[in-house]
Amino acid sequence: MHQILKGLTYLHKLDIVHRDIKPENLLVSSKNDLKICDFGFARLTRKEKGEQDFTDYVATRWYRPPELLVGGEYGK
Repeated sequence: MHQILKGLTYLHKLDIVHRDIKPENLLVSSKNDLKICDFGFARLTRKEKGEQDFTDYVATRWYRPPELLVGGEYGK
């Protein structure tokens, strides 16, 4: 859990939101080093002119956070 939080903190400092954290996207080496993978849904939180807001269609259905289930806004 500590390694996941450190990785997400690093991504958030770079203004990146992963948007699909789930067990299948967490790789663990034989030395117990964790890697976050599959950045297909990842987006920068900095918006340039003309860019749209984030879509509600993110994350695997069973791992969606409550703010997406009730239609609220989200961010890092």
